[in-house]
This record gives sequence, C-alpha cells and structure tokens, in this order.
Amino acid sequence: RGNQRSFGYDLEAKRDGSTLRVEVKSSVSFTTPELTEAEWSAAQQFGDEFILAVVDFYGSDRQAIWYVRNPASAIEPIQRTVEVFRLRRAEALPLSTDIEFL
Repeated sequence: RGNQRSFGYDLEAKRDGSTLRVEVKSSVSFTTPELTEAEWSAAQQFGDEFILAVVDFYGSDRQAIWYVRNPASAIEPIQRTVEVFRLRRAEALPLSTDIEFL
C-alpha cells in the first residue's frame, strides 16, 4: 500500500481473522519518525493493529529495526505545520547534463 497515500500505512498483513497495518519510516542515520496526517489518523483508528516500524541506518552494517505498537497511545507527538510548494513540472526547465554542480 506504499503508493496508495490515503490508507495511512505501507503494509497490511492478515492471519486468522487478525489484521496488522504497518507504517515504515527509515533514514540513513538515526530515524526521527514523522507521520503524515493520514498516517497519524490510521494509527489512532487502528490502535493495537497499527505498528510503526522504524529503520535506523538503512542499508548500512549498522542497520537496526525497532517497532512501536499503537504509537498513537504510546507516544505523545509534537505537531508541526509545514507549507509545501508544488512546482508545475511543465513550467520547470530541466538542467543541462553538462553543468558542474560543485
């Protein structure tokens, strides 16, 4: 479900009538997970059926995964508001591949 934004989680697993919904957050260093509004809503809605999987140092020999069941009741979040500026692709001129960036 990772490419289906409205669900609020990445993975869904079902067995014997039980369902788990898993949201995965990762970073190449220590991960400070941030949930979107849809992800936080899903965490609140599904409670113990919602698992936050956090991957620290993704892809390195230090990679570690830790899990938080029901993060909506286990952790007090810090809410922040972010403005996002969407650029229309049709108006963006591509850079030449001959340009030196550094």
